[in-house]
Amino acid sequence: MKKLTIEKPSEHLYTRYPGQNSPQPIFLMLDCESGVLTAETNPEIGNAVTEAVWSGRILRYPLPSPYLSARAIGEIMDAYKAEFERIYNGWQSVLRASWRGELNEAATELSNEIYEKIGEWHVAESDCIEIEE
Repeated sequence: MKKLTIEKPSEHLYTRYPGQNSPQPIFLMLDCESGVLTAETNPEIGNAVTEAVWSGRILRYPLPSPYLSARAIGEIMDAYKAEFERIYNGWQSVLRASWRGELNEAATELSNEIYEKIGEWHVAESDCIEIEE
């Protein structure tokens, strides 16, 4: 079984670009080529998808709030570490006109379940940072 590496953020990921009404979404990012789980801000305005995400090499899971503290993000990562490791082990790179990442059936079901659970994660006020805008 391949081992997953978790790289927790050392600080919050809140980002709001000038002229934008709302902050950028933040995601857990499972890089299935390297086996590394990170948390990142989507740098693209309009929540665009990178080629690595589009092709299935990186799986992303939206976090429930862009205001989450680094501690709260780390707690979510820890809570689902075993599930992310199983998803990572159910992934393979396949050639379908171009190289794509695909999950086996069990990993696909688990990925969909975790996607929902993370989106429904209860966010307490103490889990969030304060931003003066």
